Amino acid sequence: MDNSASNTLMRAFMRYRSHPSVEGLVNSLSQVNQLKSLEAVAIASDGGAYNETYSLANIVDDDNSVYCTRKPYNVTVLLELVHVKPYVVLSHVTVYAPSAGYTCPIRNGLVFGFHDKPTLSAVDMYNHCTREEYARMQATLQSNPKQREQHHPIGYFELEERERKVTIELDYKTNFRYVIVKLLSARQRNLTSDLRNIDIQRIELLGRTLPSAETHVVWA
Repeated sequence: MDNSASNTLMRAFMRYRSHPSVEGLVNSLSQVNQLKSLEAVAIASDGGAYNETYSLANIVDDDNSVYCTRKPYNVTVLLELVHVKPYVVLSHVTVYAPSAGYTCPIRNGLVFGFHDKPTLSAVDMYNHCTREEYARMQATLQSNPKQREQHHPIGYFELEERERKVTIELDYKTNFRYVIVKLLSARQRNLTSDLRNIDIQRIELLGRTLPSAETHVVWA
C-alpha cells in the first residue's frame, strides 16, 4: 500500500474511533478497500429441496449448480459468513437466477442481517412483502434510526423478466455474521400447483474489510 493510501486508511480509522459509524467508515475506506466476495456457508432453509442434486449447499457455490426448493414462495434461507481477520462489513448482495431450462427462476426477495444466530421463523412477519412495503419501512427507519432492530430487512431485490442476476446495495451495513435471505416468489410459468417451487443459482455476499481485527463494530 503506498503512503497516500495508508494515510487515507489511518484518517478513516481515527474518525471511526471518535464516532463509530460503520457506514461512514465504509465510505471512507472505499478508495483503499475494494468490494470483494465474502465466503459463506448455507446452514438452513425451510423450503426443502427438490432432490439431492438441487440441494441447499448449491446456493453459495460459484458454479452452475442450482438450489431448487419444494415450497413455491416465502422460503427462508440462513447463511453464515465465514469470518477471517480482519473483520468485514457486509454491504452488497448479488442474486443469480439459473440459466434457461428452469421453470421457476427466482423473482424477488428480502435480505436480513444478524449478529447472533436467528431462527428461521424470526422473519415470518415479512412473508409476501412487496417493494412498496419495503420502501415505506426504510423511509420510516431512516427518519427514526433508533427504531431499527435486527429483524428489520436491510435489502430488497427483484429480477426483471429474463434477467440473470441483480446486485443491490444494502440499506444498513455492519459486520453481520448471519444473513437471512427470504425468497419471496419465483416467475412461475403456467404450472400446476404441485410443480411450483423456486429455482436459484447463487447468493453472493459482498463487502469490505475493516482496518483492524480489534475494531469493535456496534449495532447502531
